[in-house]
Amino acid sequence: MNDRKQAMTPTGGSPGGASLGGLFLLALCMAACTPYGTLEPEPEGIVGGYFAPDRVLDVAIGIDPDDWDSLRNETRTISDILGGDCLGSPPDDIFSFFPAEVTVDGDTLTEVGVRKKGFLGSLSTKKPSLKVRFDKFVDGQLLGGEMKRLTLNNVQQDPSRLNTCMTYKVFADAGMPSPRCNFATVSVNGDNLGLYVHVESIKKAFLERSFEDPEGNLYEGTLSDFRPGWQGTFEKKTNEDQNDWSDIDDVVSALELEGAEGLDALDDIIDTDRFLTFWALEVITGLWDGYSGNRNNFYIYRESNGRFVFMPWGPDSAFAPIEHRFAEGNFPQAVMARGAVAHRLYRDRDSQDAYIERLQELLDTAWNEWQLLDEIDRMADIVQRHALPDTRLAAQADTSRLRDFVAYRRDQVLDELSPDPPDWSWPLDSPDICWEELGLVDLEFEAAWDTLDDDVTSTGDVDVLNYIFEGEALSFVGDGATAGIETEGEAAGAAALRIGNILPDGTGDILFIYTWPDLLTAGATLPFDEFVTSGFRVLVPPPYDELHVVARLGSGALELDRASTTDGAAISGRIHGSFYPFER
Repeated sequence: MNDRKQAMTPTGGSPGGASLGGLFLLALCMAACTPYGTLEPEPEGIVGGYFAPDRVLDVAIGIDPDDWDSLRNETRTISDILGGDCLGSPPDDIFSFFPAEVTVDGDTLTEVGVRKKGFLGSLSTKKPSLKVRFDKFVDGQLLGGEMKRLTLNNVQQDPSRLNTCMTYKVFADAGMPSPRCNFATVSVNGDNLGLYVHVESIKKAFLERSFEDPEGNLYEGTLSDFRPGWQGTFEKKTNEDQNDWSDIDDVVSALELEGAEGLDALDDIIDTDRFLTFWALEVITGLWDGYSGNRNNFYIYRESNGRFVFMPWGPDSAFAPIEHRFAEGNFPQAVMARGAVAHRLYRDRDSQDAYIERLQELLDTAWNEWQLLDEIDRMADIVQRHALPDTRLAAQADTSRLRDFVAYRRDQVLDELSPDPPDWSWPLDSPDICWEELGLVDLEFEAAWDTLDDDVTSTGDVDVLNYIFEGEALSFVGDGATAGIETEGEAAGAAALRIGNILPDGTGDILFIYTWPDLLTAGATLPFDEFVTSGFRVLVPPPYDELHVVARLGSGALELDRASTTDGAAISGRIHGSFYPFER
């Protein structure tokens, strides 16, 4: 168990030969003359200056230490996102603003709001991504008199620190609305957290810069799609007081119509020409975790009486060949169509041809290898000068990935288009993506460390407060708890707890809990996130020679009152959460 991103389960249970020809194709047209529309250049101004490409903001945050601990430990887990009626509404806004003093390049403001941000993969307790609101607690307070907020991403899934700004650059060069992006160093109470990516928020100021009419409907898509029952996953960001999501419903209705009628209806509500550009750019940049690849990380905006335009967001997983992490199969490099709009258009021959043509055009206009390689070198130099010393080597190594991707991407895509474009053989995912809640558990326990091999039903102590499974409140005739280091299976090396109960028929009902030994400290709360801390319900029926994993734990936590990894030391606390189906 050497990777904290590998889920722990109970014991027992290169481009490859592409040519360099892409590097020697001259661009037919620079990005400024792309036929898909360009954004008017904005005067540099104060706000624009904060996003100057070569500027590295120096952000120093002073905050009450207890508030900082509360902020950085706020979190969500995958079961919080997918558990229960997950399509009924967007993910909860779980993060709180705390007051702080914030200094940006020597300009100090007090009573500034600071909170954690992130969906799942970017969450961290050591280096959290941050939202800074200068006017949160003081009306009208703005950085430099004009800047309302900072969005500071830890990009922890991107060792190079370059994916985000590189992706936004490609979209902007193609004339698509795209956030501005540069870097910032961040310290909290004098502790240097290292280099962050500073990204323009998609808010009112962005809409004013990118569209003629900034008063329309803006939505954020997070595991969202235009399918019956999914509409509630879109989070409305403007005009929230108008309880009207009918424009989302219009897209859903259009996608249910077949043939030319459906395509015409779709074009009435989505600017499909600009969607072709957005879609092709997600593919070219390898942005698998966007709309077309994962129905995630995107915004849509519709001007009043206009049509939806798609915009990228959170592209820290881009600039690598497409290998989808949450779906089986070898995905093509020239198309992604997991999103319902892309899927519908790729099924139609004419719109598929239009997509392929747009893909080829963008490779000749917005994808300029020499410019992109120069931009990688420019930003990589910033990373090497400003990142923490212990991250520079990894950043340098990972930057080679971006250079290789840029060098070979044109050939990877074009090779799949001849003699015929690749098939997309995957149907739309089942609309039932939510995890059924099977039950819940709430108990208190006490065990001694280094007793893991002892009989779990005759060692330690358990007080079951609530235990319900598939509608039945369970009672037990025996219990116990053991703790120690797991020595076998996928979880070898993890700290393990066994909470054992005996059902009236003699079946052992055991909770297997895994986490990391260094996290076992008194007062710690360790959410069941399936990566760092995992929990499973296991049944062991007589004659006790087989384990049956029947559920996973989520939407809860392991809370420790006492904890030590010294032999014989007491470890005690509470385990609570919901049961969800277990699937390997």
